Amino acid sequence: MVRGIRKKVSVLLMMACILLAFGCGSQKIDEQASEENTQSSEVNEQSSEESTQSTEVNVQSSEESTQSAEVKVQSSEESTQSSEVKVQSSEENTQSAEVKVQSSEESTQSAEVNVQSSEEEVAQQQVQNPSKPDYGRILFVGDSRTVDIFSESASELSAYSAGNVVVYARDASNHNYLIDTVNSYGFDNFDTLVSWMGANDYGDFASYEGFYNSVLASGKTLILCTVGPTDDNCLAADDRPYYDNERIVSFNVALNAWASKHGVKVIDLYTYVSNNVTIDADDGIHYGPKPTSNIWGVVTGSF
Repeated sequence: MVRGIRKKVSVLLMMACILLAFGCGSQKIDEQASEENTQSSEVNEQSSEESTQSTEVNVQSSEESTQSAEVKVQSSEESTQSSEVKVQSSEENTQSAEVKVQSSEESTQSAEVNVQSSEEEVAQQQVQNPSKPDYGRILFVGDSRTVDIFSESASELSAYSAGNVVVYARDASNHNYLIDTVNSYGFDNFDTLVSWMGANDYGDFASYEGFYNSVLASGKTLILCTVGPTDDNCLAADDRPYYDNERIVSFNVALNAWASKHGVKVIDLYTYVSNNVTIDADDGIHYGPKPTSNIWGVVTGSF
């Protein structure tokens, strides 16, 4: 029985040892597992830290990327603003160019207006004051009415200097006096002949035509003055058949016709005297008051 008990005790001890050994092994396994878990935890922690660091790096990289993106955005905005400024500057330059073009056009239009105005002024001045031809040396020949222009009492003027005009005149003179005077004076000594003759030719203009033709043929310029009117009511009985106003008018008609045909300038003293000068009531032929210088002003104002 003792043996049985010992055997049981031995079995129990053996089982206890086995259990003890198993417990120790299990403990070791647990410790090893624990160590492995610890190591795994450390690895996980390290990995977590690395992940955290990586995350931080990623975050930092993300922040840097964000900052870079913000910088790029800011740079893009600045570029956009710069582009807008450039566009605005371009628009302003365009507007300025347009203003300059407009100003240039306005200046051109103003210049054109000024040129047109200048041309109109020149044209108007030419109408009001047409350029006068150069008549050169002028010889004036007349009868007693010409003498009365310069003198109250003289009966003749010989080589009388009236400005740039040399005057010859004599009382009661006719076409013969004109021809003699001009030939004596010499064709080489004048460029233009002005004639106020005809009152003493009793309406006969034909007596002058041949001589006037010779003046033109010599290359001289000829200017004719129409004969002034007479007052029939004041004419003396012996003068009336020769100096009546009808003869004067007839002479002037022939004079104008011939002058028109030959392109000769005519100074219409008949009309001027009729409207502006008093006919002397003593004889109905001469004009007053003497000297009748206003008539000379009309003559010289015509050339």
